[in-house]
Amino acid sequence: MGAGTLLHAASREPDRFTGLTLMVPPTAWETRAAQAGNYRFAAELIESAGVEAFLASARQATPPPATVGAPETVPDVADALLPSLFRGAALSDLPAPEAIARIEVPTTILAWIDDPGHPLSTAESLAALLPQATLTVAYTPEDVATWPRILSRDVARRG
Repeated sequence: MGAGTLLHAASREPDRFTGLTLMVPPTAWETRAAQAGNYRFAAELIESAGVEAFLASARQATPPPATVGAPETVPDVADALLPSLFRGAALSDLPAPEAIARIEVPTTILAWIDDPGHPLSTAESLAALLPQATLTVAYTPEDVATWPRILSRDVARRG
């Protein structure tokens, strides 16, 4: 949700930004419809069977290779709000490609492989669209471990 929020804000008010960091961008455009269906299903599952059933279902998915061994994460939002959050996500998308192409600030894109909700294809499309983008792809947890150094360099350069 952070990548989408930043791209919408920067496409509307580009002068407010000196740089962007997009971490694990979500599905977008042509890949968004299938993910929207997943979000609606999650909302319905939570309402009908509860958050624990949703979490159990999520545990059955194969994690991206770059996250193997990472601690399990759970939504950090009140259970009662989760269905609305998922339905809102189902209704959202990234800005149109033409709007993204007009964002002219240095942009770091951090992505990983084999995550259907955050496909590498979106990150690659964003890297091609954004005039000053750098894409770093993680294949392993060790690759993800380099991200704090990349972020630190970005902050130092833009600070």
